[in-house]
Amino acid sequence: MGHHKLSSNDNVKDWQSLPVVSMPPTRWPKLTDGGRKYSFAEERQLVMNKMRAALRICAYQQFRYVVVGDFGLGNGYRNPPRELAELWREVLLWDTDLRGQFLAVVFVFDEKQSTVKHILDDIAKKHKGGSSSSSSSSKSRSKSGSSSSGSSSSGSSGQKSDFRVFSEVFNDTEVARVRNQIDPRYGFATIMGGA
Repeated sequence: MGHHKLSSNDNVKDWQSLPVVSMPPTRWPKLTDGGRKYSFAEERQLVMNKMRAALRICAYQQFRYVVVGDFGLGNGYRNPPRELAELWREVLLWDTDLRGQFLAVVFVFDEKQSTVKHILDDIAKKHKGGSSSSSSSSKSRSKSGSSSSGSSSSGSSGQKSDFRVFSEVFNDTEVARVRNQIDPRYGFATIMGGA
């Protein structure tokens, strides 16, 4: 690819615009269940609200095709990939303002990146170090400014790549299964103010 230097021969009429909506993901959230889930419902809701906000901007601007980068994945952010993929699926399938608004949504990131490996490596370091001061210093040394830096292959770590996790969550059969479930937000207990 590379850079293109503008010259006097470039015709402004030939330029094309590419709209970009930037939304910062949650960075290094508190996790539970071996690094597979957000520890706090509020943090999970914040992530979902950021997804909705970005997609609502796209829908308002009538963008019918959306490309989502590695929002919240990688060593720099370390959000749990399966839960993140399920949140995207929930927003795209069930949010009444967004459902059916887009012709295509594509997720683009390094197919070998395994955020789970980074999360589990950090948990192992914390358990091995034994003290909070040693684990926090190793955490700060391993932090990266880029979400995709420090990516690793799922083959060498035994952990699924983020690409594979998203592929499973957005598999046609899995999406059909989820669409055929009753939306729990409209269950009797929820409507009556219960759990």
